[in-house]
Amino acid sequence: MNQNAQRIKYIVGDLLATAAGWLSFYIYRFDITGFLTVPTLREYLTLPQVELNLLLGPLAWLALYAFSGYYQNPYFKSQTDELQVTFWSIVFGTLVAFFAMVIDDVPFINDEDIAVLKIVHISPKTYLQILLTLFGCIFVPVYLVRYFITHHVNGQIQSGKLGLRTLLIGEGKASQLLQRELKAEKRQNGYLIIKTVPETASFEEIRNVVDENHIEAFLLAPDKHDARIINHRVYELLPLELPIRMKASNEEILNGQVHTDSLTTLPMIQYSTDLLSPFKRNLKRLADVVSSALALILLLPLFLIVAIIIRHDSPGSVFFSQERIGRSGKPFNIYKFRSMRTDAEKDGPRLSSTMDRRITKVGRYLRKYRIDELPQFWNVLKGDMSLVGPRPERDYYIRQIMDIAPYYSKLLQVRPGITSWGMVKYGYASTIFQMVERMRYDLMYVNNCSIAVDLKILGYTVRTVLTGKGI
Repeated sequence: MNQNAQRIKYIVGDLLATAAGWLSFYIYRFDITGFLTVPTLREYLTLPQVELNLLLGPLAWLALYAFSGYYQNPYFKSQTDELQVTFWSIVFGTLVAFFAMVIDDVPFINDEDIAVLKIVHISPKTYLQILLTLFGCIFVPVYLVRYFITHHVNGQIQSGKLGLRTLLIGEGKASQLLQRELKAEKRQNGYLIIKTVPETASFEEIRNVVDENHIEAFLLAPDKHDARIINHRVYELLPLELPIRMKASNEEILNGQVHTDSLTTLPMIQYSTDLLSPFKRNLKRLADVVSSALALILLLPLFLIVAIIIRHDSPGSVFFSQERIGRSGKPFNIYKFRSMRTDAEKDGPRLSSTMDRRITKVGRYLRKYRIDELPQFWNVLKGDMSLVGPRPERDYYIRQIMDIAPYYSKLLQVRPGITSWGMVKYGYASTIFQMVERMRYDLMYVNNCSIAVDLKILGYTVRTVLTGKGI
């Protein structure tokens, strides 16, 4: 299954459908308004400004479709979700186009180089008619093309002609049972099992199989349903950025942990699914980029002052860099202002505490007001982090946390953040058990993440900074 080829089908289909709809609207626009200097439609459509709009308009619509997240998951689309995403993205685009372009259809000063509209007054009823016509000209062709492409692909998946090239991890009784159940389904579920490996297969072995067989998804089939072992395996597989699923137990179904897609009939736990919709994820990313860029510019004078103070307070670099684990289990280097001595971890990883003697005199104030965290805006701009998200930890501590709380791997489904629900409600942790307690708040965030929750956490963070409750 080539997902890029399918993505291109949707993009080309959208481009052609939108171009046809955009041209149709311009024909209608000429008919309802008309131009004094261009009495014929042919002359109107060959005006330089009209030709430019006809060329750039569909590309602008295509950018909007991409931002809505429609192309991020080219397979296993729910046609109900598809209708909803198409409707709302075109509603938004229609309003923008109407107020940016169409509402300006009023008389201009007569000039040889300017086409002058002959219409003197447009009634509110006519404006509404133009708005609805614009929506219909774009929505109808775009949705029809999308519907037929999705319907065709879903039919091929259900008939078994298409499917994700899947690696089944497990060769015991559970694996055999799962394969029988998948084959017994009346409609194929989209998993084409290419190869199986034992539960005990190492990460290197699995990665080699993935590369050699062009694997696109994982199915886990452990004989023993041990949450600790399963989540450690998930943690290892996350960096490969492939879907990871496992047949759900009765307990997991009753606990509401199962998220089904439109084609899979067997209840599955989805370990690698981002809980935010593609549109919300893109919107959150846009907010992160704009906010972090502004913050880095506005805070530059403060950065210089802090850098000078740190340099005079203790020997060592101004900034502190350390490897942390981010979204999908991928490592990245986090940046902070140095608040500890340079030999703080000469004996190995060690958590900090309120009275930690390793903290420098200036570092204590930096941590108290969270000033040491400010360089992380660079991590946000790069895409390693978000403004709001679970606190990023080191692999050394993550493995210890997962021995106590196996579901930590769920936090890796989203980008880590400069601030988090856990940091607001709990604060810094000085032991593994405190880290587990703080993790519970971050799990609540992952299960309830939204723009509104992010704004609430940011508000609490500002209050924490202003009151100096960082330690």
